[in-house]
Amino acid sequence: MRRAWFAIILAVIACPARAGTPIGWFFDGRDRSAFTVDLDAEVKHGGSASGRLSSAQREARYGVLLQTIHAERFRGQRVRFSAWVRARDVSDWAGLFMRVEGAGGSTLAVDNMQARPIRGSKEWLRYEVVLDVGPEARRLHFGIGLSGGGAVWIDDAKVEPVGEDVASTALELAPVGPRNLDFEESSTDMRSRRNR
Repeated sequence: MRRAWFAIILAVIACPARAGTPIGWFFDGRDRSAFTVDLDAEVKHGGSASGRLSSAQREARYGVLLQTIHAERFRGQRVRFSAWVRARDVSDWAGLFMRVEGAGGSTLAVDNMQARPIRGSKEWLRYEVVLDVGPEARRLHFGIGLSGGGAVWIDDAKVEPVGEDVASTALELAPVGPRNLDFEESSTDMRSRRNR
């Protein structure tokens, strides 16, 4: 009997787990209970597995599967985070995410692909976000986000410096000028433009 239990324990140790949050990654979001994060050995772009972020709730708030690293080695450079992504039945939107953080947690640059979202179902496609990492940067956060129901898979990701010839995809942190001062633009107008 002891030998049987010992064999089972050895088998568990020898086989990496395929459930739960992938090593090196973590979940961040307002409603953890609405999302599932795991490794998927069946759906993958390359290698033996991919990371999957999913929600069965169409009204789920935004959640992200991400990593955080020190910015030191990328300071003063333009950095690209790229990955292969597959989507199934994304009801609101999904996208790669990268944020450059400064002192006190301030956001120096960010892109979550909300302006060019992944929606519905898509086979494996390579996506990228590109941000400038200033000399005052402290941390880089990168990963994949999902809003609403559906599932996204991420695989074969890279974080690398690129030249100035690669355009930044940073979101505008503050508008260049005032907008909607006459209050005639509605959120319905914005949604219809976003869905085009």
